Amino acid sequence: MQQIHTLVEPEKIQMGSIDLAPDEDPIFFGSPFFGIPSLDIDGERKIKANNLLILDLNIINFIRQRKNKVNIKGLLIWAAKMGLEVTPIVGLSEQQRTHGNPDKAFKNYIEILKEDYFYDLPSEEADNFLKVIREHTPNIKKNTELFCDYLIIIKHFYHLNLPLEEKIKQFAQLIHERNVPVLAFAFLLGCVFFHVKCTPNDYSNKVVSKVQSDMSISPTRETRKLWNVASDIMLFMAPVELFFNYELGEFNFSYVASGDITCGLTMSEICYGQVVVNNGTCFGMPGLRPTGHTFKAISHCVNKHLKPSPQQSFTRKGGSDSRVNNLKALAKELQNLSSL
Repeated sequence: MQQIHTLVEPEKIQMGSIDLAPDEDPIFFGSPFFGIPSLDIDGERKIKANNLLILDLNIINFIRQRKNKVNIKGLLIWAAKMGLEVTPIVGLSEQQRTHGNPDKAFKNYIEILKEDYFYDLPSEEADNFLKVIREHTPNIKKNTELFCDYLIIIKHFYHLNLPLEEKIKQFAQLIHERNVPVLAFAFLLGCVFFHVKCTPNDYSNKVVSKVQSDMSISPTRETRKLWNVASDIMLFMAPVELFFNYELGEFNFSYVASGDITCGLTMSEICYGQVVVNNGTCFGMPGLRPTGHTFKAISHCVNKHLKPSPQQSFTRKGGSDSRVNNLKALAKELQNLSSL
């Protein structure tokens, strides 16, 4: 049975960064949800949710390389105060896909957690955790590949010399004309990037520089660049996918932490207002965050052109319909065009 959960009380969501040492990289934290989930099932009964902090691969690498120790400890202290259970499943899933020897890297991560942060993960629990990561990694990889294709479309319009609202209009028109999935989150992220480019004074120099880097086109490293950006952004989607655990019948409310400022930007500008739990999957209903720069500037334009679609967000099952094939074809076409 389909259940729709609305996110309420946005004032309870903490967003920000941990930047405690001048020689370390800041860590960005927050939740992609608009607020705390309203977990009413029958109008009266409340269901308890687990509270999680999801770490990305940047944080995992900081731990393994023994970097950013002051900020990592600050993050863990904050998580403890918030009552959050720290889970590295998203970061470790990416490590499983990209590391030359992921099992060795996982073992190294467990050892350093114990030595530097006094967190001991029993071997049996570690083995079970690694099994879960291996099971989910192939589907996460498929979703990341799909998002890479969307990033190619976003880059195409990012580099066009058009007024901001015209970029958004043409972006939406191309999506509908070519019958590709209307993935609301990807569309909104493109609008955020367009807004950063067109109104850089609304954002910090570090944000502007990072978006420019993410949107740059590299003749020799483009595939890798797309993958890196897509992998970082997939962190934003993980809390929706983990919102309800069908095997255990448990809800999860998640914060995320990342060493990538693009993730910080995404959380400040986009949020999920509702989560739909239906038939073994969870779908987020995203929109521009009301407190963000993008919402204040172009929400009217975005709402005009963003048309609802049954396929609003990625799931671990990925997609296989004809629209996904259309997306891949369009991405290849635009990528070939950019290389001319």
